[in-house]
Amino acid sequence: MQPMFKLITPFRLLFNLDSSKVAAQPALFVDFLRKAQAAIDDPATTLGAKVHPALDVQMNVPNMKDAVSDNARDHSRFYLMPHVMTLGFRPTYLDTLEKIYSRAAGAADEKVAKYSAHLKPDLESLKVRVNDNTVATLAIDLNTADSGDGWEKINAWAAELTRCMLREIYPEMIYPLLDGLKDFSQAMHDRFVCDISEYKIFFVLVGDPNNPYPDMHKRFIPMKTNVTLCLDEKSSRGAWAEQVIGYGGVLKLKGAEVHTNDENNVILLTPDTERRRLDEFWDVVAATSYYYVAMNVISVNLIRYIGVTSDRHSAKSLRMVSRDIENIINSVTILKVRYRDLASELAGPPKKIFHLLQKEWDIKHVVDNMQCKLDFCRANVEILGVEMQRRNQGRIETVLTGVAGVGVLGVFIDLSAYAVQLPPESRNMVGDIPGFMDLGFMMSANALSWVAIAIAAVVLAFTIKHRSG
Repeated sequence: MQPMFKLITPFRLLFNLDSSKVAAQPALFVDFLRKAQAAIDDPATTLGAKVHPALDVQMNVPNMKDAVSDNARDHSRFYLMPHVMTLGFRPTYLDTLEKIYSRAAGAADEKVAKYSAHLKPDLESLKVRVNDNTVATLAIDLNTADSGDGWEKINAWAAELTRCMLREIYPEMIYPLLDGLKDFSQAMHDRFVCDISEYKIFFVLVGDPNNPYPDMHKRFIPMKTNVTLCLDEKSSRGAWAEQVIGYGGVLKLKGAEVHTNDENNVILLTPDTERRRLDEFWDVVAATSYYYVAMNVISVNLIRYIGVTSDRHSAKSLRMVSRDIENIINSVTILKVRYRDLASELAGPPKKIFHLLQKEWDIKHVVDNMQCKLDFCRANVEILGVEMQRRNQGRIETVLTGVAGVGVLGVFIDLSAYAVQLPPESRNMVGDIPGFMDLGFMMSANALSWVAIAIAAVVLAFTIKHRSG
């Protein structure tokens, strides 16, 4: 059996769902996926016209007996494998795809190491799985005659290969489809697919949501590369394979022996092992890669919302920041729930694979780090709430002070009117002690009015300065 490398490379792209809506309305989201698939399959539709003729697009519609069923178990199964759709390439496009691969492999050879002469791509296996939270995974099989010697730089080579291939495939084929899905969602008024103005935590891809980067159709970021070497258990194994086998976890998968560590794997196949039976292994690796990258990206970017200080924001900005943090907390919480759903719903070999990858990739550390930052964000929401309450109290006091000032103004105006109306012979003091009303005898009506206005303005300005923040 000929050895084979399986490359699974997550990368970030411009596609994000409103996870709160998806979680709250799963049946409607399934209906959205069905309608999107129908529109993609029809070239006469606006969405279908945006699909490149080389792409074979398959929406990941859950296998539910009834789309409007209230069966919670059916709904939860949607989250077992988190990809929203799978992009394959039609056989008629394989010649062009081979040229794209050759250019990318040549660039990787030039930059990292000359591996392309020892690798033959199975272009029919090339798949792109588009997930939520701006994360997709690219997978491809590379056949080789070498059993694992001299591959020390294979991860860096694979990362460069992926980057160079996506540099041609992404702007021409993938991005137009994603942009079309966003427009399709908005046209249906369901807004499951977020506009880039709603990318509050994925700002590295977008920049300023109100003034995004001008080259949005070219923006993608390759992430953690996972390389698996599949070879016969009786074959000689080179240094790279022995290093992977030498440390890390190991399990049995339908007769095959799987060795994995934090970024690479080796699968020792028996003569009876069929490679297609390894699909469940690739599925779990792809799903785990998605959660690893998504949580790691979120964990890194949550720091932006930990440094929020209330005294640097206007009242309007405080409300916006507080609302943004609350939305992010909801989205991250849903991501964690879906991750736990995957962990609890898997069974048999996939469950063992998932637990092994959790341990070897140290995903618990990523989750704990994200949870710690999430707690800080929740604390910030409380701080912002207290600050907004303080400012609201200041506004109430300002209004009440203004009302009191108007009352004082009214008293002085009435007093001035009283002074004007009394005849001169009646403007006498009462005894030797001057009364408050005698001000009306001693000052003109205009003077009293200006005194009232000045008092009201001073009191109002003092209150605004010291209470409204």
